[in-house]
Amino acid sequence: MTDSEFRALAERAYAVQSLREHPGWDVLAAEVEGRCDAKNRWLLNGNAATLEDYRGAAGWVTGAREVLRLADSLTEQVERERERREHAKAASA
Repeated sequence: MTDSEFRALAERAYAVQSLREHPGWDVLAAEVEGRCDAKNRWLLNGNAATLEDYRGAAGWVTGAREVLRLADSLTEQVERERERREHAKAASA
């Protein structure tokens, strides 16, 4: 990862973390989780008529939950890259 790519990643992580700290985030997260739970119940009750319906609903749930975890995921990526850079710097010293 280049320095500019790392800076861009860190900036995105900060921006997404800032969104998560907004007072409205909890409202959004609760709504999304409620919809995920409803879709999961729909799936578990065997309501998907076709495999495509099942995959569509399951994919929606997976994607929605990934968005809710995005701040943590980006922060972890930044930390891993920082550690990698620190190890590389120490190894070259």
